[in-house]
Amino acid sequence: MILIKALIIQQDKIKDESVIFKEIITKEFHQDLHIDPHILQNSIFFDIETTGLSRVYSNIFLCSVLYNENSHYVIEQFFGDTSDSEKNLVLFISNHFMQKKYIVTYNGNAFDIPFYENKCKKHDVISNLDQKTLIDLYLQVKKSGLPKGLDNFKLKTIEKSMDINRTDQLDGEDLIRLYKSYKITPKEEYLDLMLVHNREDVLSLPCVFSYVNKHVSRGSIIMEKPSYNTLNLSKKKIQVKRNSIKFSLSCFPVIEYDLIVNSLLYKFLWSKQSAKIEFELLVREGFNNDEEYIKYISLKEYGLSRYEKYLILENNHSINDKNLLLLSRLLLETHSK
Repeated sequence: MILIKALIIQQDKIKDESVIFKEIITKEFHQDLHIDPHILQNSIFFDIETTGLSRVYSNIFLCSVLYNENSHYVIEQFFGDTSDSEKNLVLFISNHFMQKKYIVTYNGNAFDIPFYENKCKKHDVISNLDQKTLIDLYLQVKKSGLPKGLDNFKLKTIEKSMDINRTDQLDGEDLIRLYKSYKITPKEEYLDLMLVHNREDVLSLPCVFSYVNKHVSRGSIIMEKPSYNTLNLSKKKIQVKRNSIKFSLSCFPVIEYDLIVNSLLYKFLWSKQSAKIEFELLVREGFNNDEEYIKYISLKEYGLSRYEKYLILENNHSINDKNLLLLSRLLLETHSK
Protein backbone atom coordinates (compact mmCIF):
# COMPACT_ATOMS: atom_id res chain seq x y z
CA MET A 1 0.00 0.00 0.00
CA ILE A 2 1.29 3.43 -0.92
CA LEU A 3 0.66 6.20 1.56
CA ILE A 4 1.07 9.66 0.12
CA LYS A 5 2.57 11.66 2.95
CA ALA A 6 4.45 14.92 2.75
CA LEU A 7 6.83 16.43 5.28
CA ILE A 8 6.61 20.20 4.98
CA ILE A 9 10.08 21.68 5.27
CA GLN A 10 9.13 25.16 4.12
CA GLN A 11 5.86 26.87 3.28
CA ASP A 12 5.50 30.34 1.78
CA LYS A 13 2.34 32.38 1.30
CA ILE A 14 2.30 35.52 -0.82
CA LYS A 15 -0.97 37.42 -0.56
CA ASP A 16 -2.34 40.10 -2.83
CA GLU A 17 -5.34 39.25 -4.98
CA SER A 18 -4.06 35.68 -5.09
CA VAL A 19 -2.19 33.19 -2.93
CA ILE A 20 0.89 31.11 -3.75
CA PHE A 21 1.66 28.10 -1.58
CA LYS A 22 5.06 26.46 -1.85
CA GLU A 23 6.01 23.27 -0.06
CA ILE A 24 9.32 21.45 -0.13
CA ILE A 25 8.44 17.84 0.54
CA THR A 26 9.95 14.42 0.92
CA LYS A 27 8.08 11.35 -0.23
CA GLU A 28 8.96 7.77 0.58
CA PHE A 29 7.78 6.11 -2.62
CA HIS A 30 9.76 8.31 -5.02
CA GLN A 31 12.95 6.34 -4.49
CA ASP A 32 11.34 3.23 -6.01
CA LEU A 33 9.84 4.83 -9.09
CA HIS A 34 10.34 3.10 -12.44
CA ILE A 35 11.22 6.32 -14.25
CA ASP A 36 14.51 7.29 -15.82
CA PRO A 37 16.20 9.80 -13.44
CA HIS A 38 16.93 12.20 -16.29
CA ILE A 39 13.26 12.21 -17.31
CA LEU A 40 12.14 12.68 -13.71
CA GLN A 41 14.57 15.52 -13.07
CA ASN A 42 13.32 17.34 -16.16
CA SER A 43 9.60 16.73 -15.63
CA ILE A 44 6.89 18.93 -14.22
CA PHE A 45 3.60 17.39 -13.09
CA PHE A 46 0.70 19.73 -13.71
CA ASP A 47 -3.03 20.07 -12.99
CA ILE A 48 -5.56 22.92 -13.09
CA GLU A 49 -9.01 23.56 -11.63
CA THR A 50 -11.53 25.65 -13.58
CA THR A 51 -14.96 27.18 -13.04
CA GLY A 52 -16.37 25.12 -15.93
CA LEU A 53 -15.53 23.27 -19.13
CA SER A 54 -15.67 26.21 -21.55
CA ARG A 55 -12.24 27.60 -22.43
CA VAL A 56 -13.90 30.88 -23.42
CA TYR A 57 -16.36 31.54 -20.60
CA SER A 58 -14.77 29.63 -17.71
CA ASN A 59 -11.67 30.63 -15.74
CA ILE A 60 -8.72 28.88 -14.13
CA PHE A 61 -8.79 29.56 -10.39
CA LEU A 62 -6.30 27.01 -9.06
CA CYS A 63 -3.29 25.06 -10.31
CA SER A 64 -0.62 22.82 -8.85
CA VAL A 65 2.84 21.93 -10.15
CA LEU A 66 5.17 19.26 -8.77
CA TYR A 67 8.85 19.05 -9.69
CA ASN A 68 12.25 17.95 -8.44
CA GLU A 69 14.70 20.53 -7.13
CA ASN A 70 17.94 19.99 -5.18
CA SER A 71 17.06 16.37 -4.38
CA HIS A 72 13.68 17.38 -2.95
CA TYR A 73 10.23 17.41 -4.45
CA VAL A 74 8.47 20.74 -4.53
CA ILE A 75 4.77 21.46 -4.87
CA GLU A 76 3.62 24.95 -5.73
CA GLN A 77 -0.04 25.96 -5.83
CA PHE A 78 -1.54 29.18 -7.13
CA PHE A 79 -5.04 30.17 -6.04
CA GLY A 80 -6.82 33.25 -7.37
CA ASP A 81 -10.30 34.48 -6.57
CA THR A 82 -10.53 37.70 -8.58
CA SER A 83 -10.93 38.47 -12.27
CA ASP A 84 -7.39 39.89 -12.38
CA SER A 85 -5.68 36.90 -10.79
CA GLU A 86 -6.04 34.56 -13.79
CA LYS A 87 -3.34 36.34 -15.78
CA ASN A 88 -0.91 36.00 -12.86
CA LEU A 89 -1.86 32.34 -12.56
CA VAL A 90 -1.14 31.76 -16.26
CA LEU A 91 2.20 33.57 -15.89
CA PHE A 92 2.96 31.33 -12.92
CA ILE A 93 2.41 28.23 -15.08
CA SER A 94 4.36 29.65 -18.01
CA ASN A 95 7.39 30.42 -15.85
CA HIS A 96 7.45 26.85 -14.55
CA PHE A 97 7.04 25.31 -18.02
CA MET A 98 10.04 27.32 -19.20
CA GLN A 99 12.30 25.44 -16.77
CA LYS A 100 11.37 21.84 -17.66
CA LYS A 101 11.29 19.65 -20.79
CA TYR A 102 8.56 17.10 -19.99
CA ILE A 103 5.05 18.21 -18.99
CA VAL A 104 3.21 15.32 -17.34
CA THR A 105 -0.57 15.37 -16.88
CA TYR A 106 -3.59 13.10 -16.54
CA ASN A 107 -5.96 13.84 -19.44
CA GLY A 108 -4.06 17.08 -19.89
CA ASN A 109 -3.74 16.86 -23.68
CA ALA A 110 -7.53 17.03 -23.96
CA PHE A 111 -8.29 19.49 -21.15
CA ASP A 112 -5.55 21.20 -19.11
CA ILE A 113 -3.15 22.06 -21.94
CA PRO A 114 -5.72 23.43 -24.45
CA PHE A 115 -7.43 25.37 -21.64
CA TYR A 116 -4.11 26.85 -20.57
CA GLU A 117 -3.16 27.72 -24.18
CA ASN A 118 -6.46 29.53 -24.66
CA LYS A 119 -5.86 31.61 -21.54
CA CYS A 120 -2.33 32.41 -22.69
CA LYS A 121 -3.77 33.89 -25.88
CA LYS A 122 -6.40 35.79 -23.91
CA HIS A 123 -3.87 37.37 -21.54
CA ASP A 124 -1.06 37.74 -24.11
CA VAL A 125 1.24 35.36 -22.23
CA ILE A 126 3.87 33.12 -23.87
CA SER A 127 2.83 29.52 -23.17
CA ASN A 128 6.41 28.13 -23.22
CA LEU A 129 5.08 24.89 -24.72
CA ASP A 130 7.46 25.06 -27.68
CA GLN A 131 10.11 22.34 -27.67
CA LYS A 132 8.31 20.54 -24.83
CA THR A 133 7.29 16.90 -24.70
CA LEU A 134 3.73 16.38 -23.46
CA ILE A 135 3.14 13.11 -21.61
CA ASP A 136 -0.54 12.39 -20.98
CA LEU A 137 -0.74 9.44 -18.58
CA TYR A 138 -4.48 9.04 -19.17
CA LEU A 139 -3.86 8.10 -22.81
CA GLN A 140 -1.25 5.55 -21.79
CA VAL A 141 -3.41 3.95 -19.10
CA LYS A 142 -6.37 3.84 -21.46
CA LYS A 143 -4.35 1.99 -24.09
CA SER A 144 -3.44 -0.72 -21.61
CA GLY A 145 -7.11 -1.45 -20.92
CA LEU A 146 -9.03 -1.39 -17.66
CA PRO A 147 -7.48 -3.40 -14.83
CA LYS A 148 -9.75 -6.12 -13.50
CA GLY A 149 -12.51 -4.80 -11.27
CA LEU A 150 -12.39 -1.19 -12.50
CA ASP A 151 -15.21 0.47 -14.43
CA ASN A 152 -13.61 3.74 -15.60
CA PHE A 153 -10.30 5.51 -16.21
CA LYS A 154 -10.77 8.35 -13.70
CA LEU A 155 -7.63 9.29 -11.79
CA LYS A 156 -9.13 8.34 -8.42
CA THR A 157 -10.15 4.94 -9.80
CA ILE A 158 -6.63 4.27 -11.09
CA GLU A 159 -5.18 5.43 -7.76
CA LYS A 160 -7.35 2.92 -5.89
CA SER A 161 -6.15 0.11 -8.14
CA MET A 162 -2.58 1.08 -7.18
CA ASP A 163 -3.44 1.24 -3.44
CA ILE A 164 -2.88 4.98 -3.32
CA ASN A 165 -4.88 6.46 -0.46
CA ARG A 166 -5.91 10.09 -0.63
CA THR A 167 -7.76 12.15 1.95
CA ASP A 168 -9.70 14.19 -0.61
CA GLN A 169 -13.10 12.86 -1.69
CA LEU A 170 -14.30 15.79 -3.81
CA ASP A 171 -15.03 15.58 -7.53
CA GLY A 172 -14.87 18.36 -10.11
CA GLU A 173 -18.45 19.53 -9.60
CA ASP A 174 -17.98 19.59 -5.82
CA LEU A 175 -14.93 21.78 -6.28
CA ILE A 176 -16.79 24.31 -8.44
CA ARG A 177 -19.58 24.54 -5.84
CA LEU A 178 -16.99 24.96 -3.11
CA TYR A 179 -15.27 27.73 -5.06
CA LYS A 180 -18.57 29.57 -5.53
CA SER A 181 -19.25 29.25 -1.79
CA TYR A 182 -15.79 30.61 -1.06
CA LYS A 183 -16.46 33.61 -3.29
CA ILE A 184 -19.53 34.41 -1.18
CA THR A 185 -18.03 33.50 2.20
CA PRO A 186 -14.22 33.18 2.04
CA LYS A 187 -13.75 30.64 4.81
CA GLU A 188 -10.26 29.23 5.25
CA GLU A 189 -11.60 25.67 5.51
CA TYR A 190 -13.12 26.02 2.02
CA LEU A 191 -9.76 27.09 0.64
CA ASP A 192 -7.99 24.23 2.41
CA LEU A 193 -10.37 21.67 0.88
CA MET A 194 -9.77 23.04 -2.62
CA LEU A 195 -6.00 23.08 -2.14
CA VAL A 196 -5.94 19.51 -0.85
CA HIS A 197 -7.96 18.26 -3.83
CA ASN A 198 -5.72 19.90 -6.42
CA ARG A 199 -2.57 19.02 -4.49
CA GLU A 200 -3.41 15.32 -4.36
CA ASP A 201 -4.17 15.29 -8.09
CA VAL A 202 -0.49 16.00 -8.80
CA LEU A 203 0.96 14.08 -5.85
CA SER A 204 -0.22 10.79 -7.32
CA LEU A 205 1.05 11.45 -10.85
CA PRO A 206 4.64 10.24 -10.29
CA CYS A 207 3.22 6.90 -9.11
CA VAL A 208 0.93 6.66 -12.13
CA PHE A 209 3.87 7.62 -14.36
CA SER A 210 5.92 4.82 -12.79
CA TYR A 211 3.07 2.34 -13.33
CA VAL A 212 2.75 3.34 -16.99
CA ASN A 213 6.49 3.06 -17.54
CA LYS A 214 6.71 -0.35 -15.88
CA HIS A 215 3.55 -2.05 -17.15
CA VAL A 216 2.57 -0.18 -20.31
CA SER A 217 5.82 1.18 -21.74
CA ARG A 218 7.83 -1.83 -20.58
CA GLY A 219 10.47 0.21 -18.82
CA SER A 220 11.45 2.62 -21.57
CA ILE A 221 9.95 6.10 -21.63
CA ILE A 222 12.95 7.66 -23.42
CA MET A 223 12.54 7.89 -27.16
CA GLU A 224 15.19 6.18 -29.16
CA LYS A 225 16.70 8.60 -31.63
CA PRO A 226 15.93 7.31 -35.10
CA SER A 227 18.85 7.16 -37.46
CA TYR A 228 18.53 8.92 -40.82
CA ASN A 229 17.89 5.79 -42.88
CA THR A 230 15.09 4.49 -40.63
CA LEU A 231 12.66 7.25 -41.65
CA ASN A 232 10.70 6.59 -44.81
CA LEU A 233 8.69 9.32 -46.52
CA SER A 234 5.34 8.47 -48.09
CA LYS A 235 5.15 10.74 -51.15
CA LYS A 236 1.53 9.84 -51.80
CA LYS A 237 0.48 11.37 -48.49
CA ILE A 238 2.22 14.73 -48.86
CA GLN A 239 -0.28 17.61 -48.77
CA VAL A 240 1.07 20.98 -49.87
CA LYS A 241 -0.87 24.17 -49.22
CA ARG A 242 0.17 27.78 -49.59
CA ASN A 243 1.59 28.12 -46.07
CA SER A 244 1.88 24.54 -44.85
CA ILE A 245 3.11 21.06 -45.71
CA LYS A 246 1.62 17.89 -44.22
CA PHE A 247 3.30 14.52 -44.60
CA SER A 248 3.70 11.10 -43.01
CA LEU A 249 6.79 9.07 -42.12
CA SER A 250 7.07 5.41 -41.29
CA CYS A 251 9.74 4.78 -38.70
CA PHE A 252 11.87 2.24 -36.91
CA PRO A 253 12.43 1.57 -34.04
CA VAL A 254 8.83 1.73 -32.83
CA ILE A 255 8.45 3.89 -29.74
CA GLU A 256 6.76 2.68 -26.57
CA TYR A 257 4.25 5.51 -26.20
CA ASP A 258 2.52 8.22 -28.23
CA LEU A 259 4.37 11.52 -28.52
CA ILE A 260 2.43 14.68 -29.35
CA VAL A 261 4.32 17.94 -29.90
CA ASN A 262 2.64 21.26 -30.66
CA SER A 263 4.70 24.30 -31.56
CA LEU A 264 3.81 27.62 -33.11
CA LEU A 265 5.52 26.61 -36.37
CA TYR A 266 5.11 22.83 -36.45
CA LYS A 267 3.39 19.92 -34.82
CA PHE A 268 3.72 16.18 -35.03
CA LEU A 269 2.22 12.99 -33.66
CA TRP A 270 4.41 9.91 -33.28
CA SER A 271 1.99 7.01 -32.93
CA LYS A 272 3.03 3.82 -31.18
CA GLN A 273 0.15 1.85 -32.70
CA SER A 274 0.73 2.75 -36.34
CA ALA A 275 4.53 3.29 -36.15
CA LYS A 276 4.01 6.46 -38.15
CA ILE A 277 4.83 10.11 -37.58
CA GLU A 278 2.36 12.70 -38.87
CA PHE A 279 3.93 16.14 -39.45
CA GLU A 280 2.45 19.55 -40.20
CA LEU A 281 4.89 22.39 -40.92
CA LEU A 282 4.24 26.09 -41.41
CA VAL A 283 6.36 27.30 -44.33
CA ARG A 284 7.27 30.49 -46.16
CA GLU A 285 7.02 30.99 -49.91
CA GLY A 286 9.12 33.08 -52.28
CA PHE A 287 11.65 32.92 -55.11
CA ASN A 288 15.32 31.90 -55.13
CA ASN A 289 18.16 33.63 -57.02
CA ASP A 290 17.14 31.81 -60.21
CA GLU A 291 13.60 33.18 -59.82
CA GLU A 292 12.27 29.69 -59.10
CA TYR A 293 9.22 29.41 -56.82
CA ILE A 294 10.14 27.82 -53.49
CA LYS A 295 8.67 26.89 -50.11
CA TYR A 296 11.14 27.04 -47.24
CA ILE A 297 11.56 27.40 -43.48
CA SER A 298 13.90 29.41 -41.27
CA LEU A 299 16.02 27.09 -39.12
CA LYS A 300 16.47 29.93 -36.63
CA GLU A 301 12.70 30.40 -36.25
CA TYR A 302 12.32 26.65 -35.77
CA GLY A 303 14.88 26.76 -32.96
CA LEU A 304 17.35 24.61 -34.89
CA SER A 305 20.09 27.17 -35.51
CA ARG A 306 21.48 30.26 -33.82
CA TYR A 307 21.92 31.88 -37.22
CA GLU A 308 19.53 32.83 -40.01
CA LYS A 309 19.66 29.78 -42.27
CA TYR A 310 17.00 28.52 -44.63
CA LEU A 311 15.96 25.04 -45.71
CA ILE A 312 14.14 24.65 -49.05
CA LEU A 313 11.37 22.04 -48.88
CA GLU A 314 9.78 22.57 -52.30
CA ASN A 315 11.27 23.89 -55.53
CA ASN A 316 9.07 24.62 -58.56
CA HIS A 317 6.30 22.51 -57.00
CA SER A 318 8.65 19.54 -56.51
CA ILE A 319 9.20 18.30 -52.93
CA ASN A 320 12.82 18.08 -51.76
CA ASP A 321 12.76 14.64 -50.11
CA LYS A 322 16.19 14.89 -48.51
CA ASN A 323 15.51 18.25 -46.87
CA LEU A 324 12.11 17.11 -45.62
CA LEU A 325 13.71 14.04 -44.02
CA LEU A 326 16.56 16.14 -42.65
CA LEU A 327 14.15 18.57 -40.99
CA SER A 328 12.11 15.68 -39.57
CA ARG A 329 15.23 14.13 -38.05
CA LEU A 330 16.31 17.44 -36.52
CA LEU A 331 12.90 18.01 -34.94
CA LEU A 332 12.71 14.47 -33.59
CA GLU A 333 16.18 14.69 -32.10
CA THR A 334 15.29 18.03 -30.51
CA HIS A 335 12.41 16.37 -28.66
CA SER A 336 14.34 13.24 -27.63
CA LYS A 337 17.36 14.74 -25.90
